[in-house]
Parts: sequence; structure tokens; C-alpha cells
Amino acid sequence: MANVFVLRIAAPSGGGKTTVADEVVKHYQLQGKRCIKISVDDYYKKDPQPGTNFDHPDAVELELLAAHLEALQEGETIEVPTYSFTKSTRLAETKPITPSEGMIIVVEGIFALNEKLGEINDFKIYVDTRLDICLARRLRRDEIERGTSIEENLAYYEKNIIPNLHFVLDTKAEADFIMPTSNSEDIKKLIEAVDSQVLQPVKSSQPYTTARFFATAETDTQTPRIPEQTTGQTTLISETFGQSSMPGLGGSVN
Repeated sequence: MANVFVLRIAAPSGGGKTTVADEVVKHYQLQGKRCIKISVDDYYKKDPQPGTNFDHPDAVELELLAAHLEALQEGETIEVPTYSFTKSTRLAETKPITPSEGMIIVVEGIFALNEKLGEINDFKIYVDTRLDICLARRLRRDEIERGTSIEENLAYYEKNIIPNLHFVLDTKAEADFIMPTSNSEDIKKLIEAVDSQVLQPVKSSQPYTTARFFATAETDTQTPRIPEQTTGQTTLISETFGQSSMPGLGGSVN
């Protein structure tokens, strides 16, 4: 059995989970540790049916991901799938990961804290970014990277993301560490927590605590604001942007 550490990072779409994961991986790799990222997106089911809602956990083969994480902790090699959003299918090639003593696996995705991943020995992180910021980031990212118009994206957000947000927001209660943002200061606090609560206790042969704690004192009192669904002729697009104007979207793309 390999001594493999698993960090799981969840947040709503645009919440900064990929940014946090990439910074954590970079930090530990610069320290000379073996640290690898696994994206939950790569576990979307092969050949999804037309109209598949990718913001529902049933679209993801979470059982396979759970089996892979358990296998890594048992010292077994896994083959991580590769999902292509442009082709809407899993690709033939996979990425092998062979566990080694002391390696760190960083799992990131909107369903990274989903209960279907079971009770593996891990450290769970939730990035509690405000939902209006998440939406603005998503709009800007998808317009730049995927050519999706703001109108199309907002229509999708209203139809698919809002009704399924609870699958992500509810997992905040399972987190061992909650970050209010994905900025550099909160990432630094996360790394300090991982060092003291996960890595250091193992060196001293003491189990790490799973008590919840927060990057800032204010985080525990935050209440996520979910955009309300609209009825009749009023849509999320017109409510947010008006009938003709589109705001400029700043901030980082996550």
C-alpha cells in the first residue's frame, strides 16, 4: 500500500478550482514532491446522449474515479481517461499514473466532493467564490476559449446550471477547508493547512484532523446567493444585462 495523499477541490463553474489546483501542484512540484492533478471533467461518460446535462452528477462516471483513487492508495496503477469537449466523447488515449510513496494527487472539479466518491482517506477543499463572480468568469472564459456567446451561455446557465447548483453547493458542508476566494493569499493559507494538517502529521505517525476550518473567519457565515429562476417573458439574460447592453467582464479567467 502506497502512502498517497489525496486533495479534492470543488467549486461551482468559474469558482477558481482549477486555478487553486494548478497553484497547489506547482508549489509542491517546486518543492521536489511528486504532485499530479486529476480533473473530474475527464470522467464524463463516454459518448453522452444528445441533450446530456453536464452540470448533473449523473453525467460523470464518479464510481470509476472513486475506484481509481482507492486503487492509487492501494498502490495500483490506474489509467486516467481523457475527455474531449470539442468532440463530445472520451478519447482513446489514457494517462497512466503509478503511485509512489508520498505522492500528492489533486482532484479538481465541480463534483470533486460528491458523496459517490466514497470515504477515501483525503483532504476536502471548497472554494466559496461568490456566484456572480463565478458567472462573470464563466462568460468570459467560454467566449474566449469556446466561442460561446454571452446570450447562449446565459441561456444554458438558466436552463442547466441553476437547477443543479445544489449538487455543488451542498458539498461545501463536507469540506475540511473552505476558501472564500481563489486568490494568492487564500491559496497560501490552504498550502499551510495541507502542510500542517495532512503532510506533517504523517511524518510524525499521527493521523491528521478532519475538523473544518476556514481561510478567513468570515467564510463560515457566508451564504451563497443563487440567481433566482425567472418566469414569463422575463429571462436571466434580460434581467442581468438588459435588452441591448452587455457589460465588460473583468477579472481572471478560471
